[in-house]
Amino acid sequence: MLVTMAELQVEHKAWLDAMYKDQPSDFPACGMVEEAAELMHAMLKHSQKHVWGEEPRYRATDWRAEMFDAIGDCAIYLCSYCNTVGWNFEKLCAAVPAVGREMPLRRGALFVGLAAAFVSNQTWEQAYLYMSELKGISQSLHIDFDDAVRTTWLEVKTRCR
Repeated sequence: MLVTMAELQVEHKAWLDAMYKDQPSDFPACGMVEEAAELMHAMLKHSQKHVWGEEPRYRATDWRAEMFDAIGDCAIYLCSYCNTVGWNFEKLCAAVPAVGREMPLRRGALFVGLAAAFVSNQTWEQAYLYMSELKGISQSLHIDFDDAVRTTWLEVKTRCR
């Protein structure tokens, strides 16, 4: 049975309390930026591969898998932020995917900026916008958002310190 986003948040909270008790909210907020940049990197390299071919240093890299993972990581960091400040992650996951008007790479770059703006203005509205855009990017890449989040969570929750 698939875990709901509400159940995922409860599981994450227990994991967070065991692994990183009293985590400051800036840690997951900055993690959201880091993962947004990783998503942008994967989008860029995936696009470049189709234009110029595969770079030797990235020969073994599956950029679709990297984008899938980065989408999940972006959401899990937002869940971590929610658990740090007491917000409802499931409500954020109900955000409607933003419709992309920009070229995919430009949209990815703007998403990194959106994530960075969240660090300085940590409001519910900014978090909702971040989630809406993340879901829109996921949709435009033909990546199942819920699957990416659940798969990433299954990997994260097995980590030890």
